[in-house]
Amino acid sequence: TIMKAIYTRINNENDIAKYEQQLEACRSYLSGNEDILYFHDVVSGISDDAPGLSALIEAVKMGNVSHVIVASVDRLSRRTNVALRVLNTLRSYNVKITFASNDIANNGDFALEILST
Repeated sequence: TIMKAIYTRINNENDIAKYEQQLEACRSYLSGNEDILYFHDVVSGISDDAPGLSALIEAVKMGNVSHVIVASVDRLSRRTNVALRVLNTLRSYNVKITFASNDIANNGDFALEILST
């Protein structure tokens, strides 16, 4: 089954309120009766080690995800090159991406570069 996926990232376990805010923002894009895959990281946005994001990319490559919802572009990464790499991977697999705070997926990479910094 191909599903929608939600990805969240917080910097540390003390950011649970931010995690809940991200989930709420992402869930507002759901119809309510959908099966959702959830991917989550507790890691700095500048870290290269984000196992939840890696698992999401693997699920995309396996054809299990058709739409990714993220609260904002900086949740993917605080590093522009990483955020662009993830976005380009999703595009190459024809996966839709929605940023709940500002849907920039169709505004081009320039907007993504600005918002991820």
